[in-house]
Amino acid sequence: MKYYYADSNNNTVGPIDTAQLQNLYRNQTIALDTLIIAEGESDWRPYKATFPPTSPLPQYNPIPSSPVRATAAHLPVQSSTEPLAIWSLVLGIISIIGCSLVTGIPAVICGHMGRSKIKNNSALRGAGMALAGLITGYISMVIPFVAIVAAIAIPNIAGITQQAEVSSARRNAQLLASTASAVRAAGYTNTWTTKEEAIKELRSGITVESVGTKYGPFILDYLTDEKVEAASKYLQLDGDNLSYLP
Repeated sequence: MKYYYADSNNNTVGPIDTAQLQNLYRNQTIALDTLIIAEGESDWRPYKATFPPTSPLPQYNPIPSSPVRATAAHLPVQSSTEPLAIWSLVLGIISIIGCSLVTGIPAVICGHMGRSKIKNNSALRGAGMALAGLITGYISMVIPFVAIVAAIAIPNIAGITQQAEVSSARRNAQLLASTASAVRAAGYTNTWTTKEEAIKELRSGITVESVGTKYGPFILDYLTDEKVEAASKYLQLDGDNLSYLP
């Protein structure tokens, strides 16, 4: 076991082993009230608390060496949590709950500063807190921008989709009208009373005997009921012919 002790000038001396420490007491270099601390411990206590004067002192072989002043690397380290890391986490949680830049930006700043201090001082803890504060802070800063972009983009996307649907319906209406015109031009003489009747017959296929040609199904197979319903808005029955409404 290695020990450090405080000399008369409150300087920390050590490390020294148990035998050397007890030899200093025997030679009255240190007293019963001299503060000592063992390596790995965090609390100083009087020499007599560890080595009561009533206890027999163990035999030892004196080592001819003088005490060495302890360096920072030898002294027991008492860790503490970096306050900036705590502030970063608290502000980050508040910012993400309220989606607020007011607390999100300070959370990021405190997080970066806290992580920097912890990196440069091994006695400081809280790197995880600082990282959590950074993440929540950045998220709270991104959410408002995402909301703004979504508010602008969604209506535009909806408008583009609607325009595409209208264009598709118009093309399908033109296809139905052109097929009906081709049927009439080939000599088909049956009368349609409604445009729904004309569309239904075209979709099932019309054979014009005079030319031996069947119109409709090979061209219109892809038209679903929904597409036909949308296309019918741009069609009208003009006499015996189905025509397209521009």
